[in-house]
Amino acid sequence: MSYLRKLNHISSAAGFTLLEALVAAGLTTLTTGLMYVSVLTVRDGYIHDVHRTRINGNLRSAMDILSMHIRQSGEYLPALFPAVEVIDGEPESDTLILRRGLLSEVLTLCEDASMGSSTLTLSSGDLADSACYVGNVEPMYNTVLDRVNDADSEVLRLFVFDRSTLEYEFVELEQGSLIGDEYRFSISPLSNTYSRMNTSIYLVEEMRFVNSSDDKTLSVSATHFSDESRPLAFHVDAFRVSLMMQDGETRSELSGNSGIPWKNIKRIMITLSGGDAFKDREFSSSISGEFFPRNVLSYE
Repeated sequence: MSYLRKLNHISSAAGFTLLEALVAAGLTTLTTGLMYVSVLTVRDGYIHDVHRTRINGNLRSAMDILSMHIRQSGEYLPALFPAVEVIDGEPESDTLILRRGLLSEVLTLCEDASMGSSTLTLSSGDLADSACYVGNVEPMYNTVLDRVNDADSEVLRLFVFDRSTLEYEFVELEQGSLIGDEYRFSISPLSNTYSRMNTSIYLVEEMRFVNSSDDKTLSVSATHFSDESRPLAFHVDAFRVSLMMQDGETRSELSGNSGIPWKNIKRIMITLSGGDAFKDREFSSSISGEFFPRNVLSYE
């Protein structure tokens, strides 16, 4: 009998009662559930931070590049040159065009060039003006050809600007030649008519910033080199540009042939807004900046 009591004692001491087992299972389930919820919360918080950081990083990087080009715009360019253009694209997609000269000197058109013409005449023995004297034209002529023909050059186009009509365009430079006392550039056909002595030929850098409302991508193209655009920032919902002028006027648009000197610009104001979504939760951010085109202070 004592032997059976000893077995019963060992059996009851070695296991759990039904109540104990249920309590242990409940605590285990509760602890596991809390840990799972905690892991999911931390994971979602991390992913939210990644999305928010990515949006802010996109916008700030784009703003840094925009500010750099705004500060450089207008270099070596006269006041009436279309150094800054703003195209008001409703509702949230403006276009900003910034230009700066790559050389301090320019060439002068010495013979009228009509629409469709493929020749720019840069010197002439018939004109007494020093800008068209063959000896004065030669150094700049050679500099432009060398710059464009350089294998590593990022300039493939010439910028033609008529100060009297404010017409302008980029043309492809095919080759240069000297016929008698006339230096000439063979170019792609002109889209406008240009008058002699009022028209100058520049080497210009043009950066064009455009936001696509379809894929929400802010892109930039170096038009002086190629029409191809490259993405600058993603998830951009709005790209807004406005100009504060020296007289206090705020403009949302400035065309290249408006006749308003770009040196009347006091500051260029940029607003970038972006957003993303994760698990039906939307993230948004917006940054603004005001930048001064420092070449406003330069002398012509």
